[in-house]
Amino acid sequence: MSEIALALYEKACNAQAQRTEALRIRTRVHDARSGTTGAASRWPFELLQNVHDAGPRTGKERVNVSFKWDGTTLLVEHDGTPFELQEVAALLSGGSSKEFEGADTTGRFGTGFMVTHVLAFSIDIAIVISAEGQLELAEVCLDRRGENNAILANIQASHEAIKSAVPLGTIENFPTAQLRYRVDTPEAVAEGFGNLRRTLPYLFATCPKLGDVVVEDPDRHETWTAGPTVLKREANPGVSVRRVSNGTAIEDVDVFSCKASEQSRATLIAIVRDGDVDPRVQIPDPGFPRLFARFPVRDTGTLPMRLILDAPFDQPQERDRVSMIESDKAMIEDGLTLLPEVVLYAAQSNWQHAHRLAHIDQISTTEGTSHEADWWNEHLSHVARTLSELPIVKTAERGLAPAVVGENSGVDFHADFVLPRFSLKDSDGPSLDRLWSLVIGADKVDPPEKDLASEWNRIAEAWQRLGVNASFLGLAEGRQDTLRGKVLV
Repeated sequence: MSEIALALYEKACNAQAQRTEALRIRTRVHDARSGTTGAASRWPFELLQNVHDAGPRTGKERVNVSFKWDGTTLLVEHDGTPFELQEVAALLSGGSSKEFEGADTTGRFGTGFMVTHVLAFSIDIAIVISAEGQLELAEVCLDRRGENNAILANIQASHEAIKSAVPLGTIENFPTAQLRYRVDTPEAVAEGFGNLRRTLPYLFATCPKLGDVVVEDPDRHETWTAGPTVLKREANPGVSVRRVSNGTAIEDVDVFSCKASEQSRATLIAIVRDGDVDPRVQIPDPGFPRLFARFPVRDTGTLPMRLILDAPFDQPQERDRVSMIESDKAMIEDGLTLLPEVVLYAAQSNWQHAHRLAHIDQISTTEGTSHEADWWNEHLSHVARTLSELPIVKTAERGLAPAVVGENSGVDFHADFVLPRFSLKDSDGPSLDRLWSLVIGADKVDPPEKDLASEWNRIAEAWQRLGVNASFLGLAEGRQDTLRGKVLV
């Protein structure tokens, strides 16, 4: 092939590649804005992953990030490491070209970044580029409105804008990236901010390179910070804690991370607030994701557990589920095996509401999910049996007791769960308050403390669905002693 023909061929190939990029960008922008991919709730995590994957600048330990919304424009800034040229190429191509879809770029400015177009079609970007040690500032406008030809024209204009990058002498006190979203869906900002604020305390446990995070809107300004990691216990379980604040002392929390060993890839996370006397466990809201892969896995909020399990799970781009390949199952099993020890640690540390961490239940089986549900239930059943034999039930008179006496119970008596029924065959009966004088006066009966009794009933009933034979009591027929009999089910 002649040089002229080769040049024309290469030009045609480049033009075709750009047309393909334009089509893929248009498709991904449409997907982000369609409301079917959860983009409105996950866009903050795509941006934070960009920041965390890149890491801090040389000489720093963490990356600081800010999200500032004035009602019209969302400004996102960070001071992470400067961008490599390959990452800039991924930015302009929408992460769509095969050569830009490696593990090092899909998070930094790849396909996940396209989710942020749920906020706006147009983004003004200023980034610091590192080219063989030379730092340069590039400014570009990503305008993904219109049809393929309009997006193609913007790709070409963006390439020209990159050529106009100017050298920088220093970047100290200068942001590495500034992203200005010309927001056209303010409801997506509100949903993302709400999800970010709920999740940030956990992120300080899952993202070790995350520094200060500013979240600002017209009604509220917060600067989230975390103190140093403090080792509380070296093993069985290994427990570390970070103090997290959003600038309001009343909202300060301790974020506990628990691992079976230094080599374990699974971590259980609990948030503990200051209580009037003792620390108080904060249980995640219903629907809040129970599994994290550094960031929340969206559709895991129905898992019947009260601790957060973080591990490097395999998951699709949408972050909506764990793939449940063998390595995922191994990490989940590792975390579940640790769960009883974490509950015991919480109970022995006198955390208020520590018992709530013990509430696990059976997963309902639905068509198409029976195999996965069966796997979960098998492992949750083992956890329930282990929990039931640990001294974690605070009884009315004899301190901590197990639900079932076992090898690891440390005592020779178990807690009795009093159901407010005349008989265990009945579906309802008098209130527990009316029964309590009979319960507390009975011989050889060790109920949970009165304020905890109803909750412990629900926990024990959930364990029962997982195969635990706990001791339940009612006003049994045919007996005339104080409690009219003790009935086991």
